[in-house]
Amino acid sequence: MTMKQSAPPKLIEDEPEVQAAFSERAKEYADRMLHILANIAENSDSDSARVAAANAILDRAEGKPPQALNTTLTQINSDDIGWAGDPSDAS
Repeated sequence: MTMKQSAPPKLIEDEPEVQAAFSERAKEYADRMLHILANIAENSDSDSARVAAANAILDRAEGKPPQALNTTLTQINSDDIGWAGDPSDAS
């Protein structure tokens, strides 16, 4: 017996009004969290914590730096592409 797969249930978090409300609520903490990050960046005994906090502040202030994207483009000759369907359908 084959069972039909159904789409996953839509989460309430996916609703635009819920996202907007969550974003507004999170903004209430932004200033406090910035102070916490700055304190970690300046005073933590852990180098990795200081770097992470400094990067988080810079990413939010200046935007994340562009990331390199490695791509390879290959030109394909249409004569090299085989037809997988009924040959009478090919034109």
